[in-house]
Amino acid sequence: MLQVVSVTFDELSLENETCCGYDSVSLYDGLSSNELWLGTFCTHENRTVTSSGSTVFVVFRTDKDTNEGCFSLSWTFVNPGDQGLFVTNIC
Repeated sequence: MLQVVSVTFDELSLENETCCGYDSVSLYDGLSSNELWLGTFCTHENRTVTSSGSTVFVVFRTDKDTNEGCFSLSWTFVNPGDQGLFVTNIC
């Protein structure tokens, strides 16, 4: 059985701004940012995101103005349906 990726933010404390305009972590369902966008995050809200396949593409974006915060995430492979697909639209 093909397993999917479940990503959990262990720590997510970036520069908070409406729509995460300064610093953010974006997750995509596949091998690149051309795949289905799963969400963009900048504050910790106990988020778990589950892909539809065996890969997740992570993009960290930051501006040069403020050095503040950090992020860490962990992932595990789960059977499809064990974790619901969480899709968020922050803006």
